[in-house]
Amino acid sequence: MPKLIVLTEEIEPTSFEFTKEATSVGRDDENDITLPHQSVSGSHAELVMRGEDVHVRDLGSTNGTYINGNKVAESPLQPSEVITFGEVELKLDGPRKAQSHDKHLEQGVRFGNLDSAPKG
Repeated sequence: MPKLIVLTEEIEPTSFEFTKEATSVGRDDENDITLPHQSVSGSHAELVMRGEDVHVRDLGSTNGTYINGNKVAESPLQPSEVITFGEVELKLDGPRKAQSHDKHLEQGVRFGNLDSAPKG
């Protein structure tokens, strides 16, 4: 299961594991992930598992949700990317998935009579 590693020092606990398909994030205690920081809205965002993929959706928060410094309303989240809720930074921990074009390169590409498949 993927988990979020907290990068902001004053936040405890220091990691959160995904245990449900939809995980709520915010300052209020009723959230699955509670981030007790003034910059985090009561109901800030939602993290949704779609198969093996993690998606984040901002819930109209005051200070926004960012992935690697870019503000997002809804976006997939890749392992090792930094997600920021208000001023609280976390990193998604988990194996990085190969991009689809990498898979084609590994398998080789066939053009007409030329075969670029790796030899060996």
